[in-house]
Amino acid sequence: MSLRFIGLNQFQSTENEYFVSLQPDASEEDSRQEILEMLKKGLFYYLLRSEEAKNFKLSYKKSEILDTKDEIDNLRNWVFRINLNGWLNREKGYSNSNYYSSLSINKISEESKFLSNFRFNNSSTIYDYPDYKLKTETKNSSANFTYVKVWGQNFQLVQFPIFQEIRFLTIIINFA
Repeated sequence: MSLRFIGLNQFQSTENEYFVSLQPDASEEDSRQEILEMLKKGLFYYLLRSEEAKNFKLSYKKSEILDTKDEIDNLRNWVFRINLNGWLNREKGYSNSNYYSSLSINKISEESKFLSNFRFNNSSTIYDYPDYKLKTETKNSSANFTYVKVWGQNFQLVQFPIFQEIRFLTIIINFA
């Protein structure tokens, strides 16, 4: 969002534009406070150059929140995704079922990125005929983790990929 200040009268040739960056998960009150702060900063330029500048006193108070910024998270930078699905297919002499689930947990901030993903899959097929029965089962699972860290002006990547995939294939044949 941008705020444009266009000067009138003695400020006729003055034009300033300020940008407000709002977090996607910010509440209406947080958004309103950010816009209000930027509005105050935008008007500050004109106040200093007006006749009212002599009545203006500037003071600064260091916020304690700035010192503990890294400690306060409130899950604001975390993203969770859960996916569950499956299907069944049944008819005479044949059945198939498949169940799939995944979970991803990510944290993205200005200092670092943490990405993780977990997947699970289970598939079963049964052929049931008068002279024999065949059953196959497959189970898969995997996990992946990535961590990216930024230090100062230099960008440095620290990555810990862990990818495990476990497959079980079971075949059972019964003859009549």
